[in-house]
Amino acid sequence: MIDWFWIILKWSAATLALLPMIIGMGCGIYEGSIRPRLIPQDKIEAMTDDVMRDHAEDPVGWAFMEEYAAWLRGHTFKQGQWRRIRRSIQKRLLADNQTRVRIIRPGASSSSVFGQSRH
Repeated sequence: MIDWFWIILKWSAATLALLPMIIGMGCGIYEGSIRPRLIPQDKIEAMTDDVMRDHAEDPVGWAFMEEYAAWLRGHTFKQGQWRRIRRSIQKRLLADNQTRVRIIRPGASSSSVFGQSRH
């Protein structure tokens, strides 16, 4: 009977010691991943329209700048919101065939990324 008491006491102490870390990780996941997904798509589309109208020269770059600024300030909800807006802009631009979004690895030339060789 005493053995059960010590086992329960040890697990309770371990749980209490890890609880702040578990709560912090849960809050971070909720703020950065779950809560931005709860924003209605209509609001994201309206903000996408505003960004594309106000910053027509580089809407993706501007949205990425806002996402990065939110990351620097530690606003994970705003970062997730701007990530959704940036992805919406990229989808629109690709669908409209206005521009191509290229991702080039550091140290790679654009020709090697697109499968062309310089031989």
